[in-house]
Amino acid sequence: RLPEGWVIAAAGNPPAYNESARTFDTVTMDRVRLLQIEADYHVWRDYAHEKGLHPAVLSYLELNPEHFLCVERHAHGRSFVTARGWEDLSQLIQTYEVLGKTIDRDVIAQYIQHKMIAKDFANYLELFYKYRKDYGVEDILEGKWNTATLQKIKAAPFDEHLSVVSLLNGKASEMFQKSFLEDAYVSKVYEYLLIYKENLESMRPEDIWHQAERDYQEQIRKELLSHSEEIVMYKAVAALEKFAKQSQNNILENNSEEQFEQVKEMFGELVQNRENLIELTSEMLTHIFDFMEAAFGESQEMVVLITELNANSYAVWFIKENGCDQYYRYNKGLLFDERQQAIVQDMDAVETLLNKQGAIS
Repeated sequence: RLPEGWVIAAAGNPPAYNESARTFDTVTMDRVRLLQIEADYHVWRDYAHEKGLHPAVLSYLELNPEHFLCVERHAHGRSFVTARGWEDLSQLIQTYEVLGKTIDRDVIAQYIQHKMIAKDFANYLELFYKYRKDYGVEDILEGKWNTATLQKIKAAPFDEHLSVVSLLNGKASEMFQKSFLEDAYVSKVYEYLLIYKENLESMRPEDIWHQAERDYQEQIRKELLSHSEEIVMYKAVAALEKFAKQSQNNILENNSEEQFEQVKEMFGELVQNRENLIELTSEMLTHIFDFMEAAFGESQEMVVLITELNANSYAVWFIKENGCDQYYRYNKGLLFDERQQAIVQDMDAVETLLNKQGAIS
């Protein structure tokens, strides 16, 4: 018998994914609650932003959402592509970029096991890198571009526009995530330093370091930490360890006030590093909007950028914490357009209903 308040939740794959799967008989089905789960790219996209998937993968799927998940049977076997395949491929692309290697179609096909989709994405990835070089994306992020660049992109087709927007947004996403983790890390160190300050008479820097280490190990053991939380906690423990060791080297152990001042000074460096990163990210976001305004103005491309920012939890956090006038202006306009479209759709529905009623009468 299950303990009070417990339920069993089980998940399985349909026969299309798992040949060993079978349908429950009626007597079993009568005793369970059955939920049929459908893959939804737009739901997964939020997860993908949070996990920091490669912008080429996200922009490709934005253009081709029907390629997000596909399973096909044919005479020679089965072709398929899944969310897991896209995520694994994204990690490989990021690793190849660090190593300075180029990923080819054969490698892509190991993850995207659908010949047509693998070929299509390989072609897209090649263009993705070409646009990054041709348009000087790194220069744009620093606020540097010229008339020739603007003329070139204005003359390019719409899908090329979207690729450039994705390149800009992809780099911004990296910076948003980095800023979030840095802020969370500094805040976590601050929490422990508050405990240290409140117990200054009985604690030394190494005591608060060891407490943080114990907390970290306990949370790992209980599996309480998400991936990002684990990164934050690991860095916080490392910082407190550094504080403890440096204060031991520079200050007499029994001088608690001087030890705290030493730790406080080192913490100030962390705070300054965080501020520098946030300032750099804010400047980059401003440069992106400046370029978008110069290249496209109030256009569908700007809507795509705003939509992608709104779908990215790190971007939403960053803008909420640090502001961005251009984002607020365009986002307000986007929301107005959506409301206007909804009103028009409602009016069309009412008109259709009235016409039907008139025809009936």
